[in-house]
Amino acid sequence: MEWHRLVASFLAFVAALAALLLAAMATADEWVRRVLTALGVGYPVQTIILILVAVLVLLAALRLMGGLVRVLIVVLIVLFAIHLLLPTLRV
Repeated sequence: MEWHRLVASFLAFVAALAALLLAAMATADEWVRRVLTALGVGYPVQTIILILVAVLVLLAALRLMGGLVRVLIVVLIVLFAIHLLLPTLRV
């Protein structure tokens, strides 16, 4: 019974950490989009720039982190890239 609570607590911690990281990435996304819009950069170009930045962060995470943290970061960045692409994929 104790292991069940320990695993549940760990999973809740991982979920909270993932939510915090996604919120930080979404905030950074909004800020960068506002700055790029102020500079006159169009929405499709902004999306390409943000995807390139996400790929660079992904490569840095793969290079610097190890094990489970690496997998978590990869999953979060892939989800963020999907989040960036969804508005442009709508017809």
